[in-house]
Formats: sequence, C-alpha cells, structure tokens
Amino acid sequence: MNHNSLDVGLSKKFHFGDRARLEVRVDAINALNTTIFRANQLSLDPKSANFGKYNNAGQSTVVMYPRDFQLGAKLTF
Repeated sequence: MNHNSLDVGLSKKFHFGDRARLEVRVDAINALNTTIFRANQLSLDPKSANFGKYNNAGQSTVVMYPRDFQLGAKLTF
C-alpha cells in the first residue's frame, strides 16, 4: 500500500556517576494522524456483468492507522 506517514522518535540519555546511565525514549507512529484514502475498484470491462460497478461496494474507502505512542527506558550500569 502506498501511503505517507510521519514516524518520530526522541531519546535522552542521563548519566549518573561513571557507570550508571538511563536512556528514555518516546516514539510516535503516524505522528500527524494521516488518513489514507483507498480508491474503489471500478470495473471497466464492457463484457463483464459488473461493468460500471464498484467491485468492493459496501467496503470502506478510508483506511485508518491511528496515531500510536511508545515509551521506553533502559538502565545500564
């Protein structure tokens, strides 16, 4: 499926002394909450009984991949 979405990741490292380190990470998938439109499939074969009809009638033409956030932390010592 061809579509564009923006995925963003941010991380910050905190040092505690010489050995301990904490990394905190936030990821946002589809950060702009983009709606993806799918075209209906119109039958253009004049010999077909379905000529001029949509093949996927009754199905949604909008595909939604909702915005998703992920939080993570890693402690190294």
